Amino acid sequence: MTLSVAEFATAKQAANDLLDALGLTAYQFEVAPDSDQWVVHVECAIDEGWMSTHFGVEADLLQQSTKDPEVRERLLASWRKQLQACRKDTATPTLT
Repeated sequence: MTLSVAEFATAKQAANDLLDALGLTAYQFEVAPDSDQWVVHVECAIDEGWMSTHFGVEADLLQQSTKDPEVRERLLASWRKQLQACRKDTATPTLT
């Protein structure tokens, strides 16, 4: 996969937005190109410490997730399964 800096930045931001939407307590991540997909590496807090995992995402789906709500929801559902062991924020936001 040949990438421009802008494509890499877009993929990283899209992954960040999806991970934020999952409400994980603490995590860090990287996005790396691999042939025709992105590989997302995630380390997240679990009850016993930290876990590390990675999974592939079709390149066009990651980009589409920023504009297409159906694609975004599909990726969120998939990533939620991949990251189900990660601790989630349980605080309810306060409206002022």
